[in-house]
Amino acid sequence: MTINELAVLPLAYGVSWKALRVANVGPGDWVLVLGDLGGVGTALTILAKALGARVIAVTTRPSLLRTWGLT
Repeated sequence: MTINELAVLPLAYGVSWKALRVANVGPGDWVLVLGDLGGVGTALTILAKALGARVIAVTTRPSLLRTWGLT
């Protein structure tokens, strides 16, 4: 990763965490993520799964989701 890519991680995860908390997402809830391959979309997918939510991720490159273990 480049320094620029690393610099946005706190922002992407912070935005994602706030959205999940505001929406009161928990185990068994459904979360739809559009544009999963972006920074916020990927973070949202990872955090929602960690909270026990069921995630539907819409992307144009499903092979990357499998590579990253997000399917």
